[in-house]
Amino acid sequence: METTISWRCVAEQLLDELQARYQSDGMIADEIMLAMSAVFDSRTVLESFNLVDRNSICRLLSSSGKILFQVVDQDDTAWLVLPKINYCKCEFFANEVVHGHFQICKHVLAVWLASAVGRLHYRSIDDKTMTAMLNQLIE
Repeated sequence: METTISWRCVAEQLLDELQARYQSDGMIADEIMLAMSAVFDSRTVLESFNLVDRNSICRLLSSSGKILFQVVDQDDTAWLVLPKINYCKCEFFANEVVHGHFQICKHVLAVWLASAVGRLHYRSIDDKTMTAMLNQLIE
């Protein structure tokens, strides 16, 4: 359990630093990308930044205030991610993250990155749609 807490703590600090630097100069510093690659797999970091660059992350807000993120992958598959939760239904998460080989998948990291740098699309949905989407996460 200590390993999980430590990487998550480091990740949050890196995301805070990324957000502060991005707000001040509008760029993502190379040293932050390198540090992220040291915490996470460099391929996961690169693929996550590619999703952010492609504007693939949408923040969904229900009429009752529930939030969910939708990440559209390169093959147009939509993945749902809860705020601040490290969980995704993608194969990589099921095969690699769950078994402890990696800490995070590109979809979850892309949500965290896009939130930090403000690169999100926003969409309002009704509560019925939100409930249906949340049910997809537990099926």
